[in-house]
Amino acid sequence: MMTRTLEKAGFNVLTAGNGVKGLDLIRYSNNVKVVLLDCQMPKLDGAATLGHIRTYFKTVKVIGVTSLAPSSIPDSYRQDVDLLLMKPVKGSELVEAVSSAIGVRMSGE
Repeated sequence: MMTRTLEKAGFNVLTAGNGVKGLDLIRYSNNVKVVLLDCQMPKLDGAATLGHIRTYFKTVKVIGVTSLAPSSIPDSYRQDVDLLLMKPVKGSELVEAVSSAIGVRMSGE
């Protein structure tokens, strides 16, 4: 749903099924501006992936996306994302968050 919504809004979307693959996409694409990062992922969880992004890709904005109860979200994750969205995320909320993160106004605003 997120990929389709963002592509319909005109964004180029890359997807990865885990934190390791996501970091590789950032490293080798050289044009990632925003990452939607789930807190729970295989191989490298959201908090660990976020730590790598903050260390090696300082200009990348990170929007956390989770279905965890707020009390279950690790502090290191919650405090270091640029924005935190709770699942289920409305399409308009998602597009607005990504647009805001990269400083783009969507048409019609």
